[in-house]
This record gives sequence, structure tokens and C-alpha cells, in this order.
Amino acid sequence: THFEAPNYHAIDLLCPVGTEVLAGCDGFVHRIVRNSTARGLRCSYLFQANSITLRTDSGQFIEYVHIDRPVSGLNVGDRVKAGNTIAYSGEIGFTPSPHLHVEVHDSDHCKAPSVPFVFKGGGGGE
Repeated sequence: THFEAPNYHAIDLLCPVGTEVLAGCDGFVHRIVRNSTARGLRCSYLFQANSITLRTDSGQFIEYVHIDRPVSGLNVGDRVKAGNTIAYSGEIGFTPSPHLHVEVHDSDHCKAPSVPFVFKGGGGGE
């Protein structure tokens, strides 16, 4: 599923269901999708993943996909800081195994191409 512009630069992080998902940057909760329980490799599950999208202070959008659920009490518009727990990983949607799919965009349009990004460690290193 990483062959089209919206998720060409996405990465998948293998992790057990229930792993804490941390905000990658300071920003605001832009969108929460949490209405799916579908899991597996059926084509009908392609667009049924639960997700959280943050709008960063720099104006980019980070989407965290295949989450089990957001943290309790988290709502659209809430302010988050880098490192805050925002969700718990899962295997919801079109997925062969538990993992977290992460992609970054310059726009919130559904066809916006993903952009390359790097993770930085707690000490500021990549």
C-alpha cells in the first residue's frame, strides 16, 4: 500500500497491540477516526483503519494509522506536546500484523503526497 503518493514515504513500525503511540511533534489533534474493528487482508478493509492525525506547529500533518484506540479523553482540537501518549497501537484495517503506520503530509487533503521525514531521539539525534 506504499506505492501511491499519499503514503509513498510512510513507514510501518512493528509493535505489539497496546504499545503507547507518542506525539512526534507539538501541535493539535486534527482528526480522530475510531469506528472500525476490521482487521486482516481483505480488500474491503483498505480504508477502515482507526487513526489520529496531528497538525504540527510547523503546519504539517502527521497521521498515525492502525491504532487500537486513542487515549481516553483525547479530542479533536486538544493541544499535544511531543512525547505525549496519544493512542495505543493496534492492527485495525488492512493489515497483516500489529503495527503502526506513520506518514507526514504538507496538507490534510486526502490525496496529498506524503513527505520524507526522520525520527529524532530524546537527545536530538536522528
